[in-house]
Amino acid sequence: TISLTAWATLFAVLIGLPVGILSAMRAGRASDQLLMSLAFLLQSLLNASVPSLAVALWGGSGEVGAAQILGYVGCGAVLAGIVFVMSVVAVPLIIDRHASASDAIRASLRATLFNLPAMLVWAVLIVGLTVLGFVTLLVGMVIVAPLLGYATWHAYRDLIA
Repeated sequence: TISLTAWATLFAVLIGLPVGILSAMRAGRASDQLLMSLAFLLQSLLNASVPSLAVALWGGSGEVGAAQILGYVGCGAVLAGIVFVMSVVAVPLIIDRHASASDAIRASLRATLFNLPAMLVWAVLIVGLTVLGFVTLLVGMVIVAPLLGYATWHAYRDLIA
C-alpha cells in the first residue's frame, strides 16, 4: 500500500510547499504529524493483529473456508473504513491550512458524514484503482498513485475550501 508519508509528500508537492522533516519541524507542526503518525501506527498494529486473532479463533490449520475469508475481508474493510473516515481530508488540511491533527480528523469525519454517498463512491474508486495497480504487478501504481493524489487534493478543495 501507499504510505501516509507518500500521500502527504505528494500533496505538499502539488501545492508547492517545501517537503522534508526539517521544514515540518521548523514550521512547528511536528506534533500534529506525530499525532497522525501514531494514529496510523495504531491502525497498522491492529491490521497486523486482527488476522492473528482470527487464526486463533478459527484455527490456523486445515482448509480455509468461506466464513474465514469473509471474516478476514470484513475485518480489513472495517479497519480500512476507519482510516478512510479519519484521513479523507485530514492530510491535505494539515498541509494546506496548518490545522491541528485533531481538527483535521474532525473535519474528515464531518466531510464523510455530510457527503456519505459521494464518500462511499470515492472509497470504492480508491480500492478499485489500487487493486488495478496491484494486479499489474505495481506497474499501474505509477499512474494510479499520482492520479489518486491529484483527485484527493481536488476532493479536499471541493469539500473544505
